[in-house]
Amino acid sequence: FLRLPDVATATLFGGYERNVEIKIDPQKLYYYNLSLPQVAAAIARENLDVTAGKIKSAFNEQLLQLKGKFTNLEQIKKVIVSYRSGVPVYLQDLAEVSFTRKDRLTVSKLNGEEIVGLSIREKSGGNTVAMVNQVRDLLADLQPLFPPDIKVKVIEDQSIFIKKSIRNV
Repeated sequence: FLRLPDVATATLFGGYERNVEIKIDPQKLYYYNLSLPQVAAAIARENLDVTAGKIKSAFNEQLLQLKGKFTNLEQIKKVIVSYRSGVPVYLQDLAEVSFTRKDRLTVSKLNGEEIVGLSIREKSGGNTVAMVNQVRDLLADLQPLFPPDIKVKVIEDQSIFIKKSIRNV
């Protein structure tokens, strides 16, 4: 939605936020002669997107970026924390790694049911009607990609009031 020309912000609210939980086994840490700061440094070192320079041509310039951020639990588990006698010590050798849910401070509901909402705002001085049309078109394109149990419903549409006002003029 942020790629649409008239959209300034798109904010998600409600639902749960995923969290990675790493439970270090102190005995295994001791066995491998490692410290918590060493484990933390290894995770931080591996979870990076890095700029790798530019490719220039006569017509344009492209920035190269190497994607290194974790996208699944297996990547996190396979982080090499250290080597012992030439053999890698992986994070999974020291800890249990799992997804958990972050604690929520608020719950979003519509008609008594929990929802995940998306609030989209237009750029300052933008055309609300054009922005809403762009958002609705994109939603129609995305709808087939959603699982069948996901229902998309527009709760508030400021363009309706604007269109009625224009018709009344």
